[in-house]
Amino acid sequence: MSPEPRLERLPLEVMQDIIEHVAAADPPSILVLAATSKACHRATRKFVFGHISLKVDDAATLAEQVAALTEIIDRGKCRDAVRSISVEGYLVARRQDRPPALLYPSRGPFYRVSSHLEHIQRWYQRWGIPEILDDPEPRPYNAQRFEAPVTVPDYEDQGWAPLGRLIKGLPYLAKLVYNCGNQFPPSLLAIIHKHQPHCQLHLLSFRLRSLHLATPDRHEMELVTSPCLHTVHLEYSSRENSGVDDFNEHAMLDMVSGLAPNLKTAHAVFSAVPNRKSAMGRVGHPPKPEPAPVAWKGLPGLVPDSGTKGSLTSLALSGLDPIRAPSLENWAAVTDFSCLRHLDLGAGFGSQSGVMVDGFEWMAKKRPFPNLRTLRVRIMREIDIDEDAILEDLTDAGPIHALTNPLSHQDARLQARRRKPGLVETVIDFLNSLEPLVELSVSGHMQAEVLCTALRHHGRTLRKLELLPWDPIRNGYMEHSVAPMLVTQDLILQLQCLCPNLEELSLSIKRTRSDAREVALYRALGGFPHLRRLFITLNCSSRHDARSDVWILDPAMYSDDDEHSEDDPLEHLRNGDICNIFFNSAVDADLARSIWDVVHASMLAYGRDPGHRLDWLKLHTVGGDDLGRQMRYDD
Repeated sequence: MSPEPRLERLPLEVMQDIIEHVAAADPPSILVLAATSKACHRATRKFVFGHISLKVDDAATLAEQVAALTEIIDRGKCRDAVRSISVEGYLVARRQDRPPALLYPSRGPFYRVSSHLEHIQRWYQRWGIPEILDDPEPRPYNAQRFEAPVTVPDYEDQGWAPLGRLIKGLPYLAKLVYNCGNQFPPSLLAIIHKHQPHCQLHLLSFRLRSLHLATPDRHEMELVTSPCLHTVHLEYSSRENSGVDDFNEHAMLDMVSGLAPNLKTAHAVFSAVPNRKSAMGRVGHPPKPEPAPVAWKGLPGLVPDSGTKGSLTSLALSGLDPIRAPSLENWAAVTDFSCLRHLDLGAGFGSQSGVMVDGFEWMAKKRPFPNLRTLRVRIMREIDIDEDAILEDLTDAGPIHALTNPLSHQDARLQARRRKPGLVETVIDFLNSLEPLVELSVSGHMQAEVLCTALRHHGRTLRKLELLPWDPIRNGYMEHSVAPMLVTQDLILQLQCLCPNLEELSLSIKRTRSDAREVALYRALGGFPHLRRLFITLNCSSRHDARSDVWILDPAMYSDDDEHSEDDPLEHLRNGDICNIFFNSAVDADLARSIWDVVHASMLAYGRDPGHRLDWLKLHTVGGDDLGRQMRYDD
């Protein structure tokens, strides 16, 4: 008689495959499983100790954390299981460097006093926005800068010594993620080059602080040319807090062109220009005079016009600056776009701009992305008051809030396109120029025709789809605003036909007090046969879009004596507007559970196996403060 099958008797590789599925479904349960037996402990080591995360504050605390961590690793003999380390925070090397707590409550060290924008960023962190969205970047509002020294002081470099000893003793370390306000320490860079030459260095707070000097800092140049440098995330502006020009974007282009030989991922975020008050030494002192602009001379070691190009596989451009053809040409001159697998243009939480018409025209004409697999793009329109070509093109395109017969009125649209190209045409040409994608995210001013064309071309191969329609605003309030496309039941049903292999879906649903229309949208989401992950952005705004004169009327929701008259301006709110937004903003655990139940019941009704549930459902709310005010500038 064969022995009773037990998990401990399985081969190590089989156990690790099983544990990998357990870790994906419920990561905390891995710790419980590791304590059941020696065999399970051995199989779970790479899941428990594969990634180490440290949050630094001061040198003494860092030393204590590393000592405790080293003891745990050595006790379990798990040094060979560690594959990656992430470090975030700000290391205060000396006690006198820490700002007084009473003067800077709830602020990190070395922060300048800034506007309410800093409060916004802290609100995002406090309410878990990055965890919900899984996309904490970019942060284009971050106008303040760390007032760090140009060179790393010796006492600060010595504060990183405990971490350096830990890194030196990990034989299979493959990745170091650094996201600290301090410049990357010279001692850690030397240890990586000597003891971990195959370790990839990911700098998520990359900045060069000595670019305004005649000769850049030697350590920063070693960092730029490091063969271990794999990823850089740069947040830049036109000027520093001190008033000098910020050349970090130019420096990144030089790095990509060949100075950083193994750089594969670049993310550039254009932030708000620092306020002149941020250049003040102390409150009450006048701002320092801004120096005259200086021309960029290039990083040392770069051969001008050499024709060399980098080979980035991932590129992300976002922030406050619109993406136009000249910007794309600058990047095409320094990296081979045919190597790109992932492209992010204007997407990301907090980004306030996207790709303009000329940018789409350039990409559609050049066809520079033959090997692209994932694309995130924000469509940005620009209104010219004198000659509103884009608005005319959108008007010719017909209704934009429904997908019913999206190819109707084709002759009229073709005649309009013969007159002059517009946003819809250029976006369609760009999407058709790409090979079928695996992941697609489209946000901004999305049209039904654009979406339909994109999914007919890419839908069969798509595994992940994000749809976030909204009407971005540039240069203040736009009188000729156009309402964003609404997600309807017909749209969801057509997505099921065009994207049969979809595994992850993100879209925006307009809340309407959980009425039959809203429930029908959730029920329609159960018709995707392979859907595993669902992200719903609940639009809780009032009854009409704040950036348009397109009204979504619901007579049952308002009494006759509460209606607007023709002479009432839009900013005059009704009682029904306020009641409506309170009802729609009431999002709690009960609502989340009811949405889950409706989607799951719909999956069963469509014939899906009861054991194949969603891996997760995430809800995110927007528009809770949008009462339909006419003069609204943000989203």
